[in-house]
Amino acid sequence: MTIYFEVYNLSTDPGSGLNRMTAELSIVQDGRTVVRIPPPPAEPSARKDSRVQMSVKLKNFQPGPYVLKINVTDANAAKSAGGEIGFNIAE
Repeated sequence: MTIYFEVYNLSTDPGSGLNRMTAELSIVQDGRTVVRIPPPPAEPSARKDSRVQMSVKLKNFQPGPYVLKINVTDANAAKSAGGEIGFNIAE
C-alpha cells in the first residue's frame, strides 16, 4: 500500500529558518493498534509545505477493515494535526 500525504503551513525556526516536522503513523483494527509505521525521515528545510510518500507491506494482515491514522507535529509551532482513513483488505 502506498501512503501519501501533504503538510501545509509549517512554521520555520526564526534562527535557522528551517521547519521541524515529525509524523506518527499507525494502522488500527477494531480500536486496537495493529502496527506503528516508522515514517521516513523528515529533513528540516526552509519550505513551509512538505510531501510524504512511503510504502507499507500488508501481506501478513488478515482480511477485514482497517484504519490508517496519521498525526503530524510542527515542532516549531508546538502544534499537531491528524487524520484517518479507512481501508479494507480483501480475501
